[in-house]
Amino acid sequence: MFFKTKIFNVFFPLLSIFILNTSYSQSSSPLNGQFSTSLFKKGTSWTWHYYESGNLNKTYSEEKYTVLKKKGPKVTFLLSSRVGKENVFSKRYKFKVNLRICEQKWKRRNYNPSFVIKIWQRVNEAWTPMGRTGKSLLFEEKFNCNSQLTSKVSSYSHPWFGENSVVGPSKEGSFYFEEGPMKGVLSHKSFNPGTPHFYLMLLKESTL
Repeated sequence: MFFKTKIFNVFFPLLSIFILNTSYSQSSSPLNGQFSTSLFKKGTSWTWHYYESGNLNKTYSEEKYTVLKKKGPKVTFLLSSRVGKENVFSKRYKFKVNLRICEQKWKRRNYNPSFVIKIWQRVNEAWTPMGRTGKSLLFEEKFNCNSQLTSKVSSYSHPWFGENSVVGPSKEGSFYFEEGPMKGVLSHKSFNPGTPHFYLMLLKESTL
């Protein structure tokens, strides 16, 4: 009887610790600001506005990302923009991303390939290839797959989406929505704060 009691006294605390750790891990994992691959559906788009000096009445430019195609972990985006008083969006770039590489980047040490595997630039109404790999910033600035941002959570009063929890800043200075349908999408980013060239980028529209 003494032997059984001793085993119980040792085993039960260990089991309790395991359950608590597992419970914490499961409860925190959906709130880490990482996108889900289900976020990227054909036709979905996001539009970010750049504001001069952070003034929401001074729109400098707009940038729209639209999902053109998704096949497995590979997603193709169209990047369009309009600047100043332009009335319509102009196609600028098209690029293909491998989401699996993006996710693995933060799980494996010294693993840093470009997850933008193809990129094209719009020239004279035609798509011109720019090589098989491109700048990951095109994707990484706008969507988060870095699980290491979990400890940097703050509240942000977004002018279009209200009070939200955000994760960041990333190494690019981006802040991402922490939870909800836009989890992992760029909420806001500041460029050159405290200088005459200060711009604030904010998500303005989403078709989610």
